[in-house]
Amino acid sequence: MNDRTKSRHHIVTVPALAAVALLCVLLMIPHTAYPLLYSPKMDAETALHDRVSVLRQVSQDNSAVVLPLMEDIFSSSGTLVLNLELKDFTAAERDLDEYLARSRQFDNLVIRLEMSQSDLEEWRRLNALNKEDLMALFEDTQRFSDLKRLEIEYRDADDPDMLYSIMYEGEALRSKIKETIASYEGRSEEMIAVSRQFEVKTDPYEQSIEDARDIEESVEEEQEVRSATIQQEIPRKEPLRVHLGIEPPEVGYGDTLTISGRVSGTDLRIVSLTLDSRNFLDLSAATDGTFLHREQIDRIRTGMHTLYATVDGAYSEVRSFRVIRSETHVTLQHAGGTQVTGRLMAGDRPVFGAPIRILSAGRQIGTPTTGADGRFAATLKLSPGTHQIAAIFDDAAYPLERSESKEVVIVVVPQNDQENKPIDHYLLFIIVALCVAGAAGFFYLKRRPKGAVSAPSEAFTPQEEGPLPEKGENDEIREEDAEDETISSEPAMQPADPALEAYQQVQESDYPSALRFLFGALAENAGIQNPLTATAGDLRWRCPEDARLHAWLTLYERVLYGRHLPDHDERRWFEEAYLLIRGDRL
Repeated sequence: MNDRTKSRHHIVTVPALAAVALLCVLLMIPHTAYPLLYSPKMDAETALHDRVSVLRQVSQDNSAVVLPLMEDIFSSSGTLVLNLELKDFTAAERDLDEYLARSRQFDNLVIRLEMSQSDLEEWRRLNALNKEDLMALFEDTQRFSDLKRLEIEYRDADDPDMLYSIMYEGEALRSKIKETIASYEGRSEEMIAVSRQFEVKTDPYEQSIEDARDIEESVEEEQEVRSATIQQEIPRKEPLRVHLGIEPPEVGYGDTLTISGRVSGTDLRIVSLTLDSRNFLDLSAATDGTFLHREQIDRIRTGMHTLYATVDGAYSEVRSFRVIRSETHVTLQHAGGTQVTGRLMAGDRPVFGAPIRILSAGRQIGTPTTGADGRFAATLKLSPGTHQIAAIFDDAAYPLERSESKEVVIVVVPQNDQENKPIDHYLLFIIVALCVAGAAGFFYLKRRPKGAVSAPSEAFTPQEEGPLPEKGENDEIREEDAEDETISSEPAMQPADPALEAYQQVQESDYPSALRFLFGALAENAGIQNPLTATAGDLRWRCPEDARLHAWLTLYERVLYGRHLPDHDERRWFEEAYLLIRGDRL
Protein backbone atom coordinates (compact mmCIF):
# COMPACT_ATOMS: atom_id res chain seq x y z
CA MET A 1 0.00 0.00 0.00
CA ASN A 2 2.78 2.41 0.82
CA ASP A 3 4.62 1.81 -2.47
CA ARG A 4 1.49 2.32 -4.50
CA THR A 5 0.62 5.49 -2.59
CA LYS A 6 4.06 6.92 -3.22
CA SER A 7 3.85 6.09 -6.93
CA ARG A 8 0.43 7.70 -7.20
CA HIS A 9 1.74 10.77 -5.34
CA HIS A 10 4.72 10.92 -7.72
CA ILE A 11 2.40 10.85 -10.75
CA VAL A 12 0.46 13.88 -9.43
CA THR A 13 3.45 15.94 -8.18
CA VAL A 14 5.58 16.01 -11.32
CA PRO A 15 2.88 17.44 -13.65
CA ALA A 16 1.90 19.94 -10.96
CA LEU A 17 5.46 21.22 -10.64
CA ALA A 18 5.78 21.43 -14.42
CA ALA A 19 2.54 23.40 -14.62
CA VAL A 20 3.65 25.78 -11.89
CA ALA A 21 7.02 26.32 -13.63
CA LEU A 22 5.30 27.13 -16.93
CA LEU A 23 2.91 29.51 -15.17
CA CYS A 24 5.83 31.34 -13.51
CA VAL A 25 7.58 31.68 -16.87
CA LEU A 26 4.44 33.08 -18.49
CA LEU A 27 4.04 35.60 -15.66
CA MET A 28 7.69 36.70 -15.88
CA ILE A 29 7.79 37.26 -19.66
CA PRO A 30 5.78 40.57 -19.68
CA HIS A 31 8.11 42.05 -17.01
CA THR A 32 11.44 41.16 -18.61
CA ALA A 33 11.40 44.23 -20.88
CA TYR A 34 10.46 46.62 -18.04
CA PRO A 35 11.14 45.13 -14.61
CA LEU A 36 9.78 48.09 -12.60
CA LEU A 37 7.12 46.78 -10.20
CA TYR A 38 6.01 50.14 -8.86
CA SER A 39 5.76 53.32 -10.95
CA PRO A 40 4.28 56.83 -10.69
CA LYS A 41 1.59 55.69 -13.11
CA MET A 42 0.40 53.24 -10.48
CA ASP A 43 0.43 56.04 -7.91
CA ALA A 44 -1.95 58.17 -9.92
CA GLU A 45 -4.61 55.48 -9.81
CA THR A 46 -5.49 56.10 -6.14
CA ALA A 47 -6.30 59.22 -4.17
CA LEU A 48 -3.52 58.54 -1.67
CA HIS A 49 -0.76 57.87 -4.20
CA ASP A 50 -1.01 61.07 -6.20
CA ARG A 51 1.80 62.11 -8.52
CA VAL A 52 4.33 64.67 -7.32
CA SER A 53 3.28 67.20 -9.95
CA VAL A 54 -0.35 66.91 -8.85
CA LEU A 55 0.66 67.26 -5.24
CA ARG A 56 2.39 70.52 -6.04
CA GLN A 57 -0.67 71.87 -7.81
CA VAL A 58 -2.82 71.00 -4.83
CA SER A 59 -0.22 72.53 -2.49
CA GLN A 60 -0.50 75.97 -4.06
CA ASP A 61 -2.98 76.91 -1.34
CA ASN A 62 -0.35 76.98 1.42
CA SER A 63 -1.46 80.16 3.15
CA ALA A 64 -1.20 78.43 6.53
CA VAL A 65 2.58 78.25 6.03
CA VAL A 66 3.46 81.18 3.78
CA LEU A 67 1.46 84.01 5.36
CA PRO A 68 2.80 83.53 8.93
CA LEU A 69 6.29 83.36 7.46
CA MET A 70 5.76 86.76 5.79
CA GLU A 71 4.75 88.22 9.14
CA ASP A 72 7.82 86.66 10.78
CA ILE A 73 10.02 88.34 8.16
CA PHE A 74 8.48 91.70 9.00
CA SER A 75 8.94 91.02 12.71
CA SER A 76 12.63 90.16 12.26
CA SER A 77 13.30 93.28 10.20
CA GLY A 78 11.56 95.42 12.82
CA THR A 79 13.66 94.16 15.72
CA LEU A 80 16.80 94.40 13.57
CA VAL A 81 16.34 98.11 12.85
CA LEU A 82 15.36 98.78 16.48
CA ASN A 83 18.56 97.18 17.78
CA LEU A 84 20.60 99.17 15.25
CA GLU A 85 19.03 102.33 16.60
CA LEU A 86 19.93 101.22 20.14
CA LYS A 87 23.45 100.31 18.89
CA ASP A 88 23.10 96.78 20.24
CA PHE A 89 24.97 95.19 17.37
CA THR A 90 25.22 91.75 18.99
CA ALA A 91 21.44 91.45 19.12
CA ALA A 92 21.16 93.06 15.69
CA GLU A 93 23.44 90.41 14.22
CA ARG A 94 21.19 87.66 15.58
CA ASP A 95 18.15 89.45 14.17
CA LEU A 96 19.85 89.76 10.78
CA ASP A 97 20.68 86.04 10.69
CA GLU A 98 17.08 85.18 11.59
CA TYR A 99 15.75 87.58 8.97
CA LEU A 100 17.98 86.12 6.25
CA ALA A 101 17.08 82.54 7.20
CA ARG A 102 13.35 83.26 7.04
CA SER A 103 13.75 85.10 3.75
CA ARG A 104 15.57 82.11 2.25
CA GLN A 105 12.86 79.80 3.57
CA PHE A 106 10.19 81.98 1.95
CA ASP A 107 12.05 82.03 -1.39
CA ASN A 108 12.41 78.25 -1.32
CA LEU A 109 8.70 77.82 -0.59
CA VAL A 110 7.74 80.03 -3.52
CA ILE A 111 9.99 78.00 -5.82
CA ARG A 112 9.20 74.53 -4.40
CA LEU A 113 5.41 75.01 -4.28
CA GLU A 114 5.35 76.75 -7.68
CA MET A 115 3.53 79.77 -6.20
CA SER A 116 3.87 81.91 -9.29
CA GLN A 117 1.04 84.35 -8.58
CA SER A 118 2.13 87.84 -9.60
CA ASP A 119 1.37 89.44 -6.20
CA LEU A 120 3.33 86.88 -4.20
CA GLU A 121 6.28 87.05 -6.61
CA GLU A 122 6.19 90.87 -6.31
CA TRP A 123 6.34 90.58 -2.51
CA ARG A 124 9.36 88.31 -2.81
CA ARG A 125 11.07 90.76 -5.16
CA LEU A 126 10.47 93.72 -2.82
CA ASN A 127 11.72 91.73 0.17
CA ALA A 128 14.90 90.86 -1.74
CA LEU A 129 15.56 94.59 -2.19
CA ASN A 130 14.82 95.23 1.49
CA LYS A 131 17.26 92.46 2.36
CA GLU A 132 20.07 94.23 0.52
CA ASP A 133 19.28 97.53 2.26
CA LEU A 134 19.12 95.97 5.72
CA MET A 135 22.42 94.15 5.22
CA ALA A 136 24.08 97.41 4.09
CA LEU A 137 22.48 99.34 6.98
CA PHE A 138 23.79 96.84 9.53
CA GLU A 139 27.30 96.96 8.12
CA ASP A 140 27.48 100.75 7.75
CA THR A 141 25.95 101.64 11.12
CA GLN A 142 28.29 99.23 12.88
CA ARG A 143 31.26 100.77 11.10
CA PHE A 144 30.04 104.29 11.89
CA SER A 145 29.71 103.39 15.57
CA ASP A 146 33.33 102.15 15.60
CA LEU A 147 34.52 105.58 14.43
CA LYS A 148 33.88 107.06 17.86
CA ARG A 149 36.29 104.59 19.47
CA LEU A 150 38.91 105.16 16.75
CA GLU A 151 38.55 108.93 17.10
CA ILE A 152 39.40 108.71 20.78
CA GLU A 153 42.40 106.46 20.12
CA TYR A 154 43.87 108.74 17.41
CA ARG A 155 43.29 111.87 19.48
CA ASP A 156 45.13 110.30 22.42
CA ALA A 157 47.94 109.26 20.05
CA ASP A 158 48.10 112.83 18.66
CA ASP A 159 47.75 111.55 15.08
CA PRO A 160 46.10 114.36 13.04
CA ASP A 161 46.28 112.47 9.74
CA MET A 162 44.26 109.55 11.11
CA LEU A 163 41.78 111.93 12.70
CA TYR A 164 41.17 113.45 9.28
CA SER A 165 40.69 109.95 7.86
CA ILE A 166 38.07 109.30 10.56
CA MET A 167 36.28 112.51 9.61
CA TYR A 168 36.20 111.61 5.92
CA GLU A 169 35.19 108.03 6.60
CA GLY A 170 32.32 109.36 8.69
CA GLU A 171 31.27 111.60 5.78
CA ALA A 172 31.29 108.64 3.42
CA LEU A 173 29.31 106.45 5.81
CA ARG A 174 26.78 109.21 6.46
CA SER A 175 26.17 109.51 2.73
CA LYS A 176 25.74 105.75 2.34
CA ILE A 177 23.42 105.37 5.35
CA LYS A 178 21.26 108.23 4.11
CA GLU A 179 20.99 106.64 0.66
CA THR A 180 20.21 103.19 2.09
CA ILE A 181 17.45 104.45 4.36
CA ALA A 182 15.94 106.46 1.50
CA SER A 183 15.89 103.30 -0.62
CA TYR A 184 14.35 101.25 2.21
CA GLU A 185 11.67 103.84 2.86
CA GLY A 186 11.02 104.52 -0.83
CA ARG A 187 9.43 101.12 -1.50
CA SER A 188 7.43 100.99 1.75
CA GLU A 189 4.10 102.03 0.21
CA GLU A 190 4.34 99.39 -2.49
CA MET A 191 5.41 96.73 0.03
CA ILE A 192 2.56 97.57 2.40
CA ALA A 193 -0.01 97.56 -0.41
CA VAL A 194 1.04 94.11 -1.63
CA SER A 195 1.14 92.74 1.93
CA ARG A 196 -2.37 93.91 2.72
CA GLN A 197 -3.69 91.95 -0.27
CA PHE A 198 -2.67 88.83 1.67
CA GLU A 199 -3.93 90.30 4.98
CA VAL A 200 -0.41 90.28 6.40
CA LYS A 201 0.16 92.52 9.41
CA THR A 202 2.64 95.28 8.52
CA ASP A 203 2.94 97.07 11.89
CA PRO A 204 6.53 95.86 12.61
CA TYR A 205 7.61 96.85 9.10
CA GLU A 206 6.08 100.33 9.38
CA GLN A 207 7.74 100.78 12.79
CA SER A 208 11.10 99.78 11.29
CA ILE A 209 10.80 102.66 8.81
CA GLU A 210 10.28 105.11 11.69
CA ASP A 211 13.29 103.65 13.51
CA ALA A 212 15.39 103.93 10.35
CA ARG A 213 14.60 107.67 10.16
CA ASP A 214 15.79 108.02 13.76
CA ILE A 215 19.04 106.28 12.82
CA GLU A 216 19.58 108.74 9.97
CA GLU A 217 19.02 111.76 12.25
CA SER A 218 21.39 110.35 14.87
CA VAL A 219 24.14 109.75 12.28
CA GLU A 220 23.73 113.26 10.84
CA GLU A 221 24.06 114.92 14.26
CA GLU A 222 27.05 112.82 15.34
CA GLN A 223 28.93 113.41 12.07
CA GLU A 224 28.33 117.16 12.09
CA VAL A 225 29.81 117.42 15.59
CA ARG A 226 32.78 115.21 14.60
CA SER A 227 33.61 117.22 11.45
CA ALA A 228 33.34 120.57 13.18
CA THR A 229 35.54 119.44 16.08
CA ILE A 230 38.30 117.91 13.95
CA GLN A 231 38.45 120.83 11.50
CA GLN A 232 38.70 123.23 14.40
CA GLU A 233 41.43 121.27 16.16
CA ILE A 234 43.48 120.45 13.04
CA PRO A 235 43.59 123.03 10.24
CA ARG A 236 44.06 121.91 6.65
CA LYS A 237 47.55 121.63 5.25
CA GLU A 238 48.37 124.53 2.97
CA PRO A 239 49.05 124.73 0.09
CA LEU A 240 48.57 120.92 -0.30
CA ARG A 241 45.45 120.15 -2.25
CA VAL A 242 43.86 116.99 -3.74
CA HIS A 243 41.07 117.29 -6.28
CA LEU A 244 38.93 114.30 -7.34
CA GLY A 245 36.31 113.71 -10.03
CA ILE A 246 34.13 110.73 -11.04
CA GLU A 247 32.37 110.09 -14.36
CA PRO A 248 29.66 109.03 -15.04
CA PRO A 249 27.63 109.42 -11.84
CA GLU A 250 25.56 106.29 -12.63
CA VAL A 251 26.90 102.97 -13.93
CA GLY A 252 25.72 99.40 -14.47
CA TYR A 253 27.37 96.02 -14.85
CA GLY A 254 30.16 96.10 -17.42
CA ASP A 255 30.29 99.92 -17.59
CA THR A 256 33.52 101.81 -17.02
CA LEU A 257 33.88 104.26 -14.12
CA THR A 258 36.51 106.96 -14.76
CA ILE A 259 38.32 108.31 -11.68
CA SER A 260 40.57 111.35 -12.23
CA GLY A 261 42.15 114.13 -10.20
CA ARG A 262 45.17 116.26 -9.45
CA VAL A 263 47.62 116.74 -6.58
CA SER A 264 49.26 120.12 -5.88
CA GLY A 265 51.58 121.54 -3.24
CA THR A 266 53.74 118.42 -2.79
CA ASP A 267 56.28 116.30 -4.63
CA LEU A 268 54.64 113.07 -3.42
CA ARG A 269 52.87 111.18 -6.16
CA ILE A 270 51.19 108.23 -4.35
CA VAL A 271 47.43 108.78 -4.22
CA SER A 272 45.30 106.46 -2.03
CA LEU A 273 41.67 105.96 -2.99
CA THR A 274 39.14 104.94 -0.34
CA LEU A 275 35.90 103.35 -1.52
CA ASP A 276 33.05 102.91 0.96
CA SER A 277 35.35 103.49 3.93
CA ARG A 278 37.84 100.86 2.79
CA ASN A 279 41.18 101.19 1.03
CA PHE A 280 40.47 100.61 -2.65
CA LEU A 281 43.53 101.44 -4.74
CA ASP A 282 46.90 103.23 -4.69
CA LEU A 283 47.75 105.28 -7.81
CA SER A 284 50.89 107.04 -9.00
CA ALA A 285 50.29 110.58 -10.18
CA ALA A 286 52.14 112.00 -13.18
CA THR A 287 54.88 114.64 -12.89
CA ASP A 288 52.27 117.37 -13.25
CA GLY A 289 50.24 115.85 -10.39
CA THR A 290 47.42 114.40 -12.46
CA PHE A 291 46.16 110.84 -12.04
CA LEU A 292 43.64 108.70 -13.91
CA HIS A 293 42.06 105.28 -13.36
CA ARG A 294 39.33 103.40 -15.21
CA GLU A 295 37.45 100.73 -13.27
CA GLN A 296 35.09 98.25 -14.92
CA ILE A 297 31.99 97.57 -12.83
CA ASP A 298 31.55 93.89 -12.01
CA ARG A 299 31.32 92.57 -8.43
CA ILE A 300 29.94 95.50 -6.44
CA ARG A 301 26.73 96.05 -4.52
CA THR A 302 23.95 98.09 -6.07
CA GLY A 303 23.15 101.52 -4.66
CA MET A 304 25.14 104.59 -3.67
CA HIS A 305 28.94 104.39 -3.15
CA THR A 306 31.40 106.99 -1.87
CA LEU A 307 35.00 107.64 -2.88
CA TYR A 308 37.71 110.07 -1.75
CA ALA A 309 41.48 110.44 -2.26
CA THR A 310 44.31 111.16 0.19
CA VAL A 311 47.95 112.28 -0.26
CA ASP A 312 50.26 112.92 2.68
CA GLY A 313 47.45 113.85 5.07
CA ALA A 314 45.50 115.93 2.54
CA TYR A 315 42.01 114.82 1.57
CA SER A 316 39.88 115.42 -1.48
CA GLU A 317 36.16 116.05 -1.53
CA VAL A 318 33.91 113.03 -0.94
CA ARG A 319 32.46 111.96 -4.29
CA SER A 320 29.62 109.55 -4.84
CA PHE A 321 28.30 107.42 -7.68
CA ARG A 322 25.38 105.06 -8.04
CA VAL A 323 25.46 101.47 -9.30
CA ILE A 324 22.18 100.39 -10.90
CA ARG A 325 20.89 96.86 -11.33
CA SER A 326 21.04 95.20 -14.77
CA GLU A 327 18.80 92.46 -16.13
CA THR A 328 20.24 88.98 -16.66
CA HIS A 329 19.39 85.90 -18.67
CA VAL A 330 20.59 82.40 -17.81
CA THR A 331 20.25 79.40 -20.10
CA LEU A 332 20.65 75.68 -19.43
CA GLN A 333 21.16 72.73 -21.80
CA HIS A 334 21.53 68.99 -21.31
CA ALA A 335 24.97 67.96 -22.59
CA GLY A 336 24.43 64.21 -22.33
CA GLY A 337 24.53 61.82 -19.39
CA THR A 338 24.32 63.87 -16.20
CA GLN A 339 26.19 66.87 -17.63
CA VAL A 340 24.64 70.29 -18.12
CA THR A 341 25.97 73.50 -19.66
CA GLY A 342 24.68 77.04 -19.77
CA ARG A 343 25.47 80.72 -20.01
CA LEU A 344 24.77 83.84 -17.96
CA MET A 345 24.42 87.17 -19.79
CA ALA A 346 23.71 90.71 -18.61
CA GLY A 347 22.20 92.15 -21.75
CA ASP A 348 24.82 91.44 -24.42
CA ARG A 349 27.64 91.17 -21.84
CA PRO A 350 28.80 87.83 -20.40
CA VAL A 351 29.00 87.64 -16.60
CA PHE A 352 32.36 86.42 -15.32
CA GLY A 353 33.04 84.55 -12.06
CA ALA A 354 29.38 84.37 -11.01
CA PRO A 355 28.10 81.38 -8.98
CA ILE A 356 25.18 79.48 -10.54
CA ARG A 357 22.87 77.32 -8.46
CA ILE A 358 21.61 74.11 -10.10
CA LEU A 359 18.35 72.89 -8.55
CA SER A 360 16.35 69.68 -8.79
CA ALA A 361 12.93 69.63 -7.08
CA GLY A 362 13.97 72.66 -5.01
CA ARG A 363 17.20 71.00 -3.82
CA GLN A 364 20.59 72.44 -4.76
CA ILE A 365 22.71 69.80 -6.51
CA GLY A 366 25.47 71.89 -8.14
CA THR A 367 27.22 75.29 -7.97
CA PRO A 368 29.31 75.89 -11.10
CA THR A 369 31.01 79.24 -11.77
CA THR A 370 30.86 81.18 -15.02
CA GLY A 371 33.96 81.74 -17.14
CA ALA A 372 35.10 84.82 -19.02
CA ASP A 373 32.50 84.16 -21.73
CA GLY A 374 29.71 83.66 -19.17
CA ARG A 375 29.52 79.91 -19.78
CA PHE A 376 29.40 77.22 -17.11
CA ALA A 377 29.30 73.43 -16.98
CA ALA A 378 28.59 70.86 -14.29
CA THR A 379 28.41 67.09 -13.88
CA LEU A 380 25.48 66.30 -11.57
CA LYS A 381 25.07 63.42 -9.15
CA LEU A 382 21.58 62.12 -9.93
CA SER A 383 19.79 58.96 -8.88
CA PRO A 384 18.04 56.79 -11.47
CA GLY A 385 14.78 58.31 -12.65
CA THR A 386 13.46 61.48 -14.27
CA HIS A 387 14.74 64.83 -12.98
CA GLN A 388 13.68 68.38 -13.81
CA ILE A 389 16.77 70.61 -13.58
CA ALA A 390 16.90 74.43 -13.50
CA ALA A 391 19.73 76.98 -13.18
CA ILE A 392 19.34 80.08 -10.99
CA PHE A 393 21.50 83.17 -10.58
CA ASP A 394 20.72 85.26 -7.47
CA ASP A 395 24.04 86.45 -6.02
CA ALA A 396 23.44 89.79 -4.28
CA ALA A 397 27.14 90.69 -4.54
CA TYR A 398 26.59 91.55 -8.22
CA PRO A 399 24.54 94.52 -9.47
CA LEU A 400 22.37 92.10 -11.41
CA GLU A 401 18.77 90.96 -11.36
CA ARG A 402 17.86 87.42 -10.40
CA SER A 403 17.17 85.09 -13.32
CA GLU A 404 16.12 81.47 -13.73
CA SER A 405 16.49 79.17 -16.70
CA LYS A 406 13.84 76.97 -18.25
CA GLU A 407 13.68 73.47 -16.81
CA VAL A 408 15.63 70.69 -18.50
CA VAL A 409 14.49 67.07 -18.16
CA ILE A 410 17.24 64.49 -17.53
CA VAL A 411 16.40 60.80 -17.46
CA VAL A 412 18.98 58.68 -15.63
CA VAL A 413 18.73 55.04 -16.66
CA PRO A 414 19.43 52.48 -13.89
CA GLN A 415 22.71 50.64 -14.20
CA ASN A 416 20.88 47.35 -14.76
CA ASP A 417 19.13 48.85 -17.78
CA GLN A 418 22.42 50.12 -19.17
CA GLU A 419 23.73 46.55 -18.96
CA ASN A 420 20.56 44.93 -20.25
CA LYS A 421 22.22 42.57 -22.72
CA PRO A 422 23.82 40.23 -20.13
CA ILE A 423 20.62 40.32 -18.09
CA ASP A 424 18.49 39.52 -21.13
CA HIS A 425 20.74 36.56 -21.91
CA TYR A 426 20.51 35.39 -18.33
CA LEU A 427 16.70 35.64 -18.30
CA LEU A 428 16.53 33.89 -21.66
CA PHE A 429 18.65 31.03 -20.26
CA ILE A 430 16.35 30.66 -17.24
CA ILE A 431 13.23 30.68 -19.43
CA VAL A 432 14.64 28.04 -21.80
CA ALA A 433 15.76 25.87 -18.87
CA LEU A 434 12.32 26.03 -17.25
CA CYS A 435 10.60 25.25 -20.55
CA VAL A 436 12.89 22.25 -21.16
CA ALA A 437 12.31 20.98 -17.63
CA GLY A 438 8.54 21.33 -17.98
CA ALA A 439 8.49 19.64 -21.38
CA ALA A 440 10.71 16.79 -20.13
CA GLY A 441 8.41 16.15 -17.21
CA PHE A 442 5.37 16.20 -19.46
CA PHE A 443 6.80 13.73 -21.99
CA TYR A 444 8.16 11.52 -19.23
CA LEU A 445 4.70 11.09 -17.74
CA LYS A 446 3.07 10.65 -21.14
CA ARG A 447 5.50 7.95 -22.32
CA ARG A 448 5.61 6.04 -19.06
CA PRO A 449 4.40 2.35 -19.35
CA LYS A 450 0.84 1.91 -18.18
CA GLY A 451 1.69 -1.16 -16.14
CA ALA A 452 4.27 0.52 -14.06
CA VAL A 453 1.66 1.22 -11.42
CA SER A 454 -1.20 -1.27 -11.52
CA ALA A 455 -4.61 -0.74 -10.05
CA PRO A 456 -5.48 -2.86 -7.03
CA SER A 457 -7.19 -6.16 -7.87
CA GLU A 458 -10.64 -7.02 -6.71
CA ALA A 459 -9.27 -9.89 -4.60
CA PHE A 460 -6.95 -7.64 -2.77
CA THR A 461 -8.38 -6.48 0.54
CA PRO A 462 -6.88 -4.78 3.55
CA GLN A 463 -7.65 -7.88 5.68
CA GLU A 464 -5.24 -9.92 3.55
CA GLU A 465 -2.36 -7.72 4.55
CA GLY A 466 -3.16 -7.90 8.16
CA PRO A 467 -4.05 -5.15 10.53
CA LEU A 468 -2.39 -1.79 10.11
CA PRO A 469 0.18 -0.89 12.72
CA GLU A 470 -1.04 1.38 15.46
CA LYS A 471 0.33 4.84 15.68
CA GLY A 472 3.06 5.27 18.13
CA GLU A 473 3.93 8.29 20.16
CA ASN A 474 6.83 9.12 17.83
CA ASP A 475 4.53 8.93 14.80
CA GLU A 476 2.20 11.46 16.40
CA ILE A 477 5.09 13.80 17.08
CA ARG A 478 6.29 13.48 13.49
CA GLU A 479 2.80 14.29 12.19
CA GLU A 480 2.57 17.37 14.43
CA ASP A 481 6.01 18.54 13.23
CA ALA A 482 4.92 18.05 9.63
CA GLU A 483 1.83 20.14 10.27
CA ASP A 484 3.96 22.88 11.90
CA GLU A 485 6.33 22.86 8.97
CA THR A 486 3.45 23.12 6.55
CA ILE A 487 1.97 26.07 8.41
CA SER A 488 5.30 27.86 8.92
CA SER A 489 6.29 27.38 5.28
CA GLU A 490 3.40 29.56 4.16
CA PRO A 491 4.40 33.27 4.18
CA ALA A 492 2.59 35.38 6.75
CA MET A 493 0.10 37.61 4.99
CA GLN A 494 0.60 41.15 6.17
CA PRO A 495 -1.59 44.02 5.02
CA ALA A 496 0.12 46.01 2.27
CA ASP A 497 0.89 49.68 2.94
CA PRO A 498 0.66 51.58 -0.39
CA ALA A 499 1.95 54.80 1.20
CA LEU A 500 5.12 53.10 2.45
CA GLU A 501 5.67 51.46 -0.94
CA ALA A 502 5.28 54.84 -2.68
CA TYR A 503 7.66 56.42 -0.17
CA GLN A 504 10.33 53.76 -0.80
CA GLN A 505 9.93 54.16 -4.57
CA VAL A 506 10.39 57.98 -4.64
CA GLN A 507 12.77 58.61 -1.72
CA GLU A 508 16.00 58.34 -3.73
CA SER A 509 14.96 60.87 -6.40
CA ASP A 510 12.79 63.32 -4.43
CA TYR A 511 12.81 62.74 -0.67
CA PRO A 512 10.51 65.65 0.36
CA SER A 513 7.87 64.40 -2.07
CA ALA A 514 8.33 60.85 -0.76
CA LEU A 515 7.54 62.07 2.76
CA ARG A 516 4.31 63.58 1.45
CA PHE A 517 3.03 60.04 0.84
CA LEU A 518 3.61 59.06 4.49
CA PHE A 519 2.12 62.35 5.68
CA GLY A 520 -0.99 61.79 3.56
CA ALA A 521 -1.47 58.34 5.04
CA LEU A 522 -1.11 59.70 8.61
CA ALA A 523 -3.58 62.47 7.83
CA GLU A 524 -6.09 59.97 6.43
CA ASN A 525 -5.55 57.68 9.43
CA ALA A 526 -6.28 60.64 11.75
CA GLY A 527 -9.67 61.16 10.09
CA ILE A 528 -8.88 64.23 7.96
CA GLN A 529 -11.28 64.20 5.02
CA ASN A 530 -8.89 65.64 2.41
CA PRO A 531 -5.33 64.52 3.27
CA LEU A 532 -3.82 66.14 0.14
CA THR A 533 -4.56 69.68 1.36
CA ALA A 534 -3.84 69.01 5.03
CA THR A 535 -0.95 70.72 6.84
CA ALA A 536 1.18 69.65 9.76
CA GLY A 537 -0.78 72.09 11.94
CA ASP A 538 -4.05 70.35 11.01
CA LEU A 539 -2.61 67.00 12.04
CA ARG A 540 -1.26 68.38 15.35
CA TRP A 541 -4.68 69.85 16.12
CA ARG A 542 -6.36 66.55 15.29
CA CYS A 543 -3.97 64.55 17.54
CA PRO A 544 -2.83 66.98 20.29
CA GLU A 545 -1.56 64.31 22.70
CA ASP A 546 0.39 62.09 20.30
CA ALA A 547 4.00 62.97 21.19
CA ARG A 548 5.50 60.55 18.66
CA LEU A 549 3.40 62.10 15.87
CA HIS A 550 4.46 65.61 16.90
CA ALA A 551 8.15 64.61 16.79
CA TRP A 552 7.62 63.05 13.34
CA LEU A 553 5.93 66.23 12.07
CA THR A 554 8.72 68.46 13.42
CA LEU A 555 11.41 66.64 11.42
CA TYR A 556 9.00 66.40 8.46
CA GLU A 557 8.70 70.22 8.37
CA ARG A 558 12.48 70.59 8.54
CA VAL A 559 12.82 68.41 5.45
CA LEU A 560 9.91 69.93 3.50
CA TYR A 561 10.46 73.60 4.27
CA GLY A 562 13.94 73.91 5.76
CA ARG A 563 15.82 72.05 3.00
CA HIS A 564 17.16 69.53 5.54
CA LEU A 565 18.40 66.32 3.85
CA PRO A 566 18.07 63.38 6.27
CA ASP A 567 20.84 60.82 6.61
CA HIS A 568 20.36 57.05 6.62
CA ASP A 569 19.50 56.86 10.34
CA GLU A 570 16.93 59.65 10.09
CA ARG A 571 15.26 58.03 7.09
CA ARG A 572 15.04 54.73 8.95
CA TRP A 573 13.54 56.60 11.92
CA PHE A 574 10.93 58.15 9.63
CA GLU A 575 9.76 54.70 8.52
CA GLU A 576 9.81 53.11 12.00
CA ALA A 577 7.99 56.04 13.62
CA TYR A 578 5.43 56.02 10.82
CA LEU A 579 4.68 52.33 11.38
CA LEU A 580 4.39 52.86 15.14
CA ILE A 581 2.01 55.75 14.62
CA ARG A 582 -0.10 53.68 12.20
CA GLY A 583 -0.21 50.94 14.80
CA ASP A 584 1.68 48.33 12.73
CA ARG A 585 3.97 45.79 14.40
CA LEU A 586 7.68 46.34 13.50
